[in-house]
Amino acid sequence: DYQTAISMLQDFEYYEQVPELPQKVAEYQQLDSQLVSYPYMNEITHIFFHSLIVDPSRAFDGEYTDDGYNLYMTTVDEFNAILEQMYARGYVLITPYQQAYEVTDETGTHFTYGDIRLPEGKKPFIMSQDDLNYYGYMIAGEGASSDEPTYATTDGDGFAHKIVIGDDGFPTCEYMDGSGNITTGDYDLVPLLEAFIQKHPDFAYHGARAVLGMTGYEGVFGYRTKPAYKDLLGEEAYQKEVEEAKKVAQCLRDHGWILASHSYGHPAYGEI
Repeated sequence: DYQTAISMLQDFEYYEQVPELPQKVAEYQQLDSQLVSYPYMNEITHIFFHSLIVDPSRAFDGEYTDDGYNLYMTTVDEFNAILEQMYARGYVLITPYQQAYEVTDETGTHFTYGDIRLPEGKKPFIMSQDDLNYYGYMIAGEGASSDEPTYATTDGDGFAHKIVIGDDGFPTCEYMDGSGNITTGDYDLVPLLEAFIQKHPDFAYHGARAVLGMTGYEGVFGYRTKPAYKDLLGEEAYQKEVEEAKKVAQCLRDHGWILASHSYGHPAYGEI
């Protein structure tokens, strides 16, 4: 985002008195002049993931979930390898709002394509994650039911179980290993992608992050916010879950993540 960088530097109170700043502006102007508008705005790649498998030995343990995990899930190592490959092949993360947005003119309100300006050879893409909920069967084993609030146990299948706010203020994840030890770290898409972008800022166009889709039938982000759980948890415990989920939601927004509805419980929209 060279143009914003240039504006920030030129607006600095002592811009004329710091020789390095005009030099940087000239450098950024040169780089900005080399950007080209991406021409294929209706052909932008979208890649999506579910929650990532931290420990494959726990996920693929002979239970009925093995086939589904193999079809629909990705391991942490695979995700990291995918990011490296996409970066090497010139992909740059954008948001749906950068691809297209609403405008109102004399013809009414309609969508128009944005103007994605990238170095020659770079290609924009969108990333999303479905079901950022950490369902009971994933974190507590096959006996878990969505009818009651479920929390991580050693019977879990090797997934993170909650998004929390890290000591650095960024969203991160809690994970319980097979011995019951709980640690905080890069155990799912959000902190892993964030760490990659911190290492490779040019992987994110104008600070873009991924789209995160949640259902509601067990809660969001690992917090048991389903309204029916209020009677089971009690008012005080339930409200604590809700408030913690709100803090995480705001933290995600503050760092550029887009929150989206993945419906309450996967209904077929054409049939309701």
